[in-house]
Amino acid sequence: MALGNKIVNLDDLKVVGDAVTDLKSALMYTEKHGRNLWNPNDTVAGYINNSGDFISDETFRTSAYYIPVSAGDIVLPVVNKEFVNVLITCYDTNKNFLSRALGGQTGYTVTESGFIRPRIDTSLSQNFMVQIQRAVPTIAPSFEKYANVLVNPDNTVYGGCLYVGTARAPGNNCFTMLKPCCDFIINNNIKNAIVYVDAGTYDLRSEFDMRILNTIVSDGENTAYGLKVGNNTHFVFAEGATVKFLYDGTSVACSELFSVFNVVGSCIIENANIEVANARYCVHEDLPSAIGVIPDHYIVKYLNCVMQHNGNNMGTYTGTVCIGAGTMKNSLSIIDGGMYTCGTQFPWAISYHNFSKTTYGNYPSRVVLKNVWINNGLRLGTHSDSVVDVEITGCKMPSGIREYDTQYFNVTEWNNVTN
Repeated sequence: MALGNKIVNLDDLKVVGDAVTDLKSALMYTEKHGRNLWNPNDTVAGYINNSGDFISDETFRTSAYYIPVSAGDIVLPVVNKEFVNVLITCYDTNKNFLSRALGGQTGYTVTESGFIRPRIDTSLSQNFMVQIQRAVPTIAPSFEKYANVLVNPDNTVYGGCLYVGTARAPGNNCFTMLKPCCDFIINNNIKNAIVYVDAGTYDLRSEFDMRILNTIVSDGENTAYGLKVGNNTHFVFAEGATVKFLYDGTSVACSELFSVFNVVGSCIIENANIEVANARYCVHEDLPSAIGVIPDHYIVKYLNCVMQHNGNNMGTYTGTVCIGAGTMKNSLSIIDGGMYTCGTQFPWAISYHNFSKTTYGNYPSRVVLKNVWINNGLRLGTHSDSVVDVEITGCKMPSGIREYDTQYFNVTEWNNVTN
């Protein structure tokens, strides 16, 4: 990978000063980098010659898929985490042949917007990856989608795309509901997947089965129910995709313990539209509650989400929090854009608490809110003795419903609007 004028091996790359110390896992979901764009099951045997003609040859595999690129993008071809020389065929925006170029171990810089088709030796094609370092970073990766999960020789799964929606036939990494998809990722320990969720309403009452939800009890062990998300998974919700949990069952414990998403590790939730009632939170970001153990580090991002908690009329827990989070050692939680609204039982739409440095050690943790519209309050409350750094920039929130424990939360604010 090219950083400035230096070429850096992924195995040596580190982040200094952030919660993540090993960037190899983080690279797959940062906004600046495209995801894996090579599908070994969507290739043709052969190559493109200097005239733009396709030559059949079992020695090589060429992508049958045209990868969209912009001028200035850098194509990064990787085999088993090592950068390799790969032949890149370039096309204009109408998919007319332009030229061929060697990808090179420092990456290939695109000179004209259009498309590319990589070519690699057949023997390497199953473990080949293509990433794009975008010239203009965007929140959503700007490339066409395909369904593919790559499997290493040791059977560990990484990268690739999954799809949720009723318009697709089940199978080939496609799911009609969110729960089977989330279970598939967690149960198979799939890392760095991107989940594209099609438009539609996803009702978790039916996905989890009301008969089972009504049997939930407070047993002291399972303190968090809902969709488990982690493993550096990036969820991208289409316009018109809505997740609902409007519980109208009989279990008081369900209303106190169920959240739409339960964070169990690093993840990104993008463009989600979530509405709940008689539930704990829209998102429960408290890893000890969700998995019972503390990871060495994790990063959670919420990008342009809309969350609404309509209140809880059951039991003794009457919280109406959209994001209920407990910071943890080496944790980074980012809320970037979006709107968060809750009922009147609790005045906070977003609530963070700190952790015990006596129990878990004196590690840094950080919370960032940018360009967020909080229709209700923000709480930064103390559960223990760790110190949390908080940055709040360009946000809109009520002036009278903010609770900051300044003894343990170092809050810095810029250009915020209160009403």
